[in-house]
Amino acid sequence: MRNMIGIKATVLGVVFALCGPGLAQSLAGKQVTRNYAGIGDINWSIPKDLDAIFAVPHYTAGARIMCQSPRYECEVSVTSRDISIAPDERMRSFEAKVKPYLSGAKGLL
Repeated sequence: MRNMIGIKATVLGVVFALCGPGLAQSLAGKQVTRNYAGIGDINWSIPKDLDAIFAVPHYTAGARIMCQSPRYECEVSVTSRDISIAPDERMRSFEAKVKPYLSGAKGLL
């Protein structure tokens, strides 16, 4: 039993080491560069009125961004894409996935 606790603590330590420092610190108003496996560096610019944090990867190429307020919740994940798909086909697919969530929005799509 004691060995299992040690293994779990080691795994958690590795996860936090891979995700980097500041995993749960607010990103509001900051510009941060993070490296994503197989993708490269991404420069994030977080608006100062958006309370967001880096969260542990969840089937993503690296840390994801999560935000929450009384009015909304959001999650931004980074994944690789199939470059053999034409850009217009990719946009149609993206719009089909996003449209149901934007029923009250005007002029976005």
